[in-house]
Amino acid sequence: MAERLKVPVLKSEPAILEVPQNQPNPEASQNVFLIGTTNDLGSIDAAILRGGRFSEKIEIGTPHESGYRRLLTRYLDGVRFAEGLSVDLLAEQLRGNSPADLEAICGSAKPHLGSNVLEPQDLQRLRQF
Repeated sequence: MAERLKVPVLKSEPAILEVPQNQPNPEASQNVFLIGTTNDLGSIDAAILRGGRFSEKIEIGTPHESGYRRLLTRYLDGVRFAEGLSVDLLAEQLRGNSPADLEAICGSAKPHLGSNVLEPQDLQRLRQF
């Protein structure tokens, strides 16, 4: 039977990990590679983050300007820009959003664009999604 451990993933949502009791190879428990992700490192219990538990912490921030342009081009595939608008301007307007947010914003906005053309008034709407 496996031992159950409650691991606080978020303050309000613990996850349950199962640790096998009877492993055929005792050295196998030393070959564990665990990856954890969060949008708010500050919400993780400090006991989990102390030395020897998660020894490497890698922060993946928002994309650079060229990354925003590439993502928006992909998420707005088939959308044309009205005169005076460009993917560069849109990237500037939506700077700071995560790639997942950009995908959600574009996915929500695309059905509301008249004739698949992004007009100046649509910029305000995009920021509201």
